[in-house]
Amino acid sequence: MGAILMITIVVLLAATIVAFMSGIGESLTSEATAGVIIDSDRSTVEITVTTAGNADHVNITGDVYNYLNSTQYDDEDFERIDSGEEIVLSTDDLDSGGYDGRAVAVAVHDDTETVVTSEDYTLES
Repeated sequence: MGAILMITIVVLLAATIVAFMSGIGESLTSEATAGVIIDSDRSTVEITVTTAGNADHVNITGDVYNYLNSTQYDDEDFERIDSGEEIVLSTDDLDSGGYDGRAVAVAVHDDTETVVTSEDYTLES
């Protein structure tokens, strides 16, 4: 009886090791990372991607995207942002509903999206 139990345990352990060695364990996803600074004062919201980390790109969402009404920027400018790129917004770039809100930076790696930072802001009209 004891020998059968030991053999069963060894077989289960071996099957687990084989499963991870053959790539079954690789389906676990890791968070996307990127360095993003969002800085605001009463007149502007400045968003800078400083490092890409493991992210393929960074998307900007939140009120700065939802209330965008700009001649300088369009929706595509807030998608697929790379390291070194910067967006500077003022009240001229937003509908009045967006003068007070939140800017959110989302790092994207493969199919994984991770919020890396966000900042509340208030712009004076």
